[in-house]
Amino acid sequence: MLFNSDDKELVLVAGKAALVKVNVTTTNTAGGKPTGTLRVDNTGGGASRDLLLTAPTAAIPTTVPDVPSFSDSYTAYIPAEFVKPGLRLTVQIGSAAATTLTPRVGGGVPMRYIPISVKIAGVAGVIPADQSAHLQALFPVSTTTTQSHASYTSQKVTILPTTDAGWDDAFGKVLGELADLHSIEGAARHDHYFGFIPKRTWGLAGLAYLSGNSGVGFDMPSAPTTVRDVVAHEMGHNFSLPHAACGGAGSPDPNYPYPDANLGKPGRYIWTFLADSTTFYDPRPTDRHDIMSYCGGQVFSDYNYRKMQVYLTPADKATAAGATASAQSVSAPESTETREVLLVSGELRASGAELNPVKALTGRVNTSAAGSGPYTLRVVTASGTIDYPFTPRELDHNTTVKHFGLTIPNPGTIASITVLYQGQAVGTAKSQAETGTARAQSATAVTAPQVKEANGQLQVSWDSRRHPFATLTWVGANGQRINLAQDLRGGNAAVSASELPAGGSFEVILSDGLNSTRQSVGR
Repeated sequence: MLFNSDDKELVLVAGKAALVKVNVTTTNTAGGKPTGTLRVDNTGGGASRDLLLTAPTAAIPTTVPDVPSFSDSYTAYIPAEFVKPGLRLTVQIGSAAATTLTPRVGGGVPMRYIPISVKIAGVAGVIPADQSAHLQALFPVSTTTTQSHASYTSQKVTILPTTDAGWDDAFGKVLGELADLHSIEGAARHDHYFGFIPKRTWGLAGLAYLSGNSGVGFDMPSAPTTVRDVVAHEMGHNFSLPHAACGGAGSPDPNYPYPDANLGKPGRYIWTFLADSTTFYDPRPTDRHDIMSYCGGQVFSDYNYRKMQVYLTPADKATAAGATASAQSVSAPESTETREVLLVSGELRASGAELNPVKALTGRVNTSAAGSGPYTLRVVTASGTIDYPFTPRELDHNTTVKHFGLTIPNPGTIASITVLYQGQAVGTAKSQAETGTARAQSATAVTAPQVKEANGQLQVSWDSRRHPFATLTWVGANGQRINLAQDLRGGNAAVSASELPAGGSFEVILSDGLNSTRQSVGR
């Protein structure tokens, strides 16, 4: 965003390099261009720097231009390390009196962008060229780092859909898998996973969670600019933005201030500065729309940019309420402490709740969706019953299917898990007791999972009678985690190892649906 230093809404992003554009006017356009300097320091002290302003390439204008350009103004870039609260700028043009200002600087949050090729029926989604510079230009984050990730084979979508309804269901299923992937790998809050699905037809192009960290989109290799804009649109949802009303976009933001999802209106036009291409984007044409609309937008309006800033660094942080229990009280805020947890996730359909196999992890308790809401996750153990009220993850448009996912403290052996809606059970899963034969076998049989590697392939084997489901994750010496497959079945499975770094070990998570264990296997 290119905004005046006295703007009452927008603020600079801490830790993000900033362009300073100095408008200078003259009554003598034939005169020379005096040297300009910009002194950068901080009211709180510390380092300072004197920067030489780049002079305009054309004549100095007689009035402040309406259209920003490098040709008619002095410019300089403030290094990222100087952009922090207390920033002070002093401009000196020739022998004129110096001008000092202290622009407002907000918070700064770094982001990691993790593009993932999603494989369906052997067809891999194509990851486009690196988009980190463009995302850094569009989003109010301090830095954007792209992190590579191994391809992911969907276990829930095993054939390529041929209908719009089929693709709609597939996008939802894969999105849920990526959300679980985020938890299994212990990713940070602003590690944003984006799955590229091998869909090469128009129609549904993307899906994401509002205020989340996962999204999916079609790969459409023939339309790279569209794919780029779909990624930004879906990540805008991750940064809390609803749709902007244009083109039939569902569930639009009722407070969006500009008609037809335009980028401004008379009296309030804020130009976008795209640092990746060093260009200014004109917000005035009425055929240009916010990227959160369905009208072909390419940038965010100042309204949505500021909304993302507030989401990332709110003035007042709400404290998540604790989940409640019928027999005990359970603390619910997301924790930074690593401990034994269970990932409990699934879908809520008109026919009822569908639970994914529960997975044992070492990770952070995250019941941030808990504390209130019409749904309750009821976990029954020998020690008692624990209730976690929760609100499903919010998708970017109304849908008949809702997703949920919580990582809860591991309570030990689980007898049952029930999902309730307004106090009424909508789905229950109960532990299946082992048969006498299985118990006898378990006393003598070697049940530890095995992972054998040869020719770029991993052969995973486990006792599927005791644990029908297996999830395989590579663990690096530095703690990096790459999940290779979720909820494998049958006791044997082949998984590609061609994209794995050298070294490390494997973690196999076994689950009977409700009760889960994890075991480390050397490489």
